[in-house]
Amino acid sequence: MTIAAAIFCGGTSRRFGGPKGLAKLGGQSLIERAIGRLRPQVNALALCAGEDAELYRSIGATLVPDPLAGKEGPASALLGALNWAAPEHKWLATAPCDMPFLPEDLVARLSAEATPDKPCFAASRSGNHYTVALWPTNLLPAVRSLITDRRERALHRLLTALSARTCNLDDLNLRTFLNVNSKEDLRAAEELLTGEDR
Repeated sequence: MTIAAAIFCGGTSRRFGGPKGLAKLGGQSLIERAIGRLRPQVNALALCAGEDAELYRSIGATLVPDPLAGKEGPASALLGALNWAAPEHKWLATAPCDMPFLPEDLVARLSAEATPDKPCFAASRSGNHYTVALWPTNLLPAVRSLITDRRERALHRLLTALSARTCNLDDLNLRTFLNVNSKEDLRAAEELLTGEDR
């Protein structure tokens, strides 16, 4: 089966004070780290940067536009990513740009739990991670209907409506799903870097 990946890196970052994806961690931007983690696991990769697309053009990855006008968040990014992936790929993996320690076997582990008609999302001891998910691209019409007709914008409600499965990743290190939402989080991530991460 062929799998594409989309990294969510748009949206406002009020707590961070700027585009999080461009923040440096151990000499690499968060978006570069996300690409480095996910690209070896999939057949194609794109960035969903919304109105920030120009900031990421120099990265050299495919940029997928948000299909909804305005700042509609990850639901619009997901719809754009599915529009992009569906013609050529059976699955779409999604992840945010601000989780720098995602596992190198993430997609394989999500794939083990997913079914052809249900998405699955990651869960760990630190909670549910709705942006870290695997979506069958044949769900594009259903997702589009939920977003455009029912105006659903929350990923967790989209996943619930589609009877999503949970991929339990409790065995992983707690840093795996560290979310860099602030400069303090970035400093904490810096302290968690190991030699292999640099």
